[in-house]
Amino acid sequence: MGYFFFVRNDSSKNSLFSLLALLFPVILGLVFIPYFIREFGKERFSFLSLIWAFFGYFSFLDLGIGRTLTKIIAYEKSKTDQEPSFSFILSAQYIIFSLSLLFSIVVFFAADYIIYEFLKISPEHHLEFSNSVKVAAFGIPFVTMMSLNRSILEGFHDFLYANFLQVLVGILLFVMPFFFWKVQASMVSVCVGIVLGRVLTYAASHFLYKKKLPNLTWESGSAMSHFKMLMSHGVWITLSNILAPIMSNFDKILLGNITVLKSVVFYTTPMEMISRLWAIPSSVTRVFFPQFAAAELDETIQQQFRHAGQIMGLFIFPVCLITFVFAQEFLSIWINPEFSNDSFLLAQWMVIGILFNAFNWIPFGWLQATKHVQWSVFTILLEVPIFLVAFYFFTKQYGLIGSAAVWSGRLIFDYFLTYVVCVCFRSGLLKEFRYSFIYLISSTGIIVAVASIPDLKIKIFVSVFCLIGFAAFNRKLIKEMLVR
Repeated sequence: MGYFFFVRNDSSKNSLFSLLALLFPVILGLVFIPYFIREFGKERFSFLSLIWAFFGYFSFLDLGIGRTLTKIIAYEKSKTDQEPSFSFILSAQYIIFSLSLLFSIVVFFAADYIIYEFLKISPEHHLEFSNSVKVAAFGIPFVTMMSLNRSILEGFHDFLYANFLQVLVGILLFVMPFFFWKVQASMVSVCVGIVLGRVLTYAASHFLYKKKLPNLTWESGSAMSHFKMLMSHGVWITLSNILAPIMSNFDKILLGNITVLKSVVFYTTPMEMISRLWAIPSSVTRVFFPQFAAAELDETIQQQFRHAGQIMGLFIFPVCLITFVFAQEFLSIWINPEFSNDSFLLAQWMVIGILFNAFNWIPFGWLQATKHVQWSVFTILLEVPIFLVAFYFFTKQYGLIGSAAVWSGRLIFDYFLTYVVCVCFRSGLLKEFRYSFIYLISSTGIIVAVASIPDLKIKIFVSVFCLIGFAAFNRKLIKEMLVR
């Protein structure tokens, strides 16, 4: 019991720090992005956004090997106090470095085609942007290898260092372009700064993971069987990580075909705001993933699910309450009152979907951490035809409200389906499913009830009262996060 309390306490704090690490770049963006837009101009800033997306994409393009390595390290560390097998880690490094080097070469030689043929760019920026892409290509191996090193740290449950790297990436993401633009007002200079920032974060990650494994060297050896194991598990994680975002964003593509394009902005704008809430379940499941990988006993898995659900609820409910209740006011301030009148109901539908989906990340993460990883893909594939038919029909019949309802409905259905699959493998999780479902129904009822209050002042008062009561109810969990 004492060990579980220690792990529980640690998980609470790690989840909080992981969330703060993910939110830190967002806060920095609020400071730096207006400056970049003003100084760079719209076309240069749009190109910078593509470079950022480019590096963000390649940080996940590891064929699921990073998360597979986290799983293996966590599992081996749970069985012995000895260092995990060197060959697993080296095999992963060989694969990731080879792939990233290949992608780097391809991007370097494709730079001219990307700029001159693929992207619609003003002629005066062609040479500058082409050279910028070539410079950025050198950063790909450092991005992927840093991501792999962070996965190693997470496998050791060392989220202090892992979150430090996340924060460091966030700082350099904005600070390096800022300073290198001051040195030379060119996107080539900016990209040099971005790549140098990635080199520094890789160096930091290498130093931190070597502290964990000081005896690990390239001469320690690797095994072909480990290549096969890493790839066989990693490919399923890759598929699920690709399909899940596609399913969550495919609605925008469909809307452009089904309805008038100019009205789609009323759907996509609140979606951009609401989708930021995914940082919450992402931060929680990052912490619990290595625990899921190491757990074998039903009782331990149930405790992990319960604790992950408690943390998820603590983070997600207050944000969903405020966003749902004051969606119309937020959109009026952010855009304008006319836009808000056409869009706030869509935002409210989306909030309910995000609320259910946040709790779905827990069983989904467990599937990815176990030998049942393929079911994380099968559940998504099962939803595709249902979602496409329902989205088309409801959008045609009810317009954008129908679109938002189906989008949210798919996330709710995904929550049920994923839990059903998990219960089939671990019957003890039925109790945790009931617990989370009761919590979600109660939370949704409270949120909708508060939002239905017509008077704004009373609505604010009731919202504050609910949040104070919620904090009092969760005071023990909050204390776990804040205590040293």
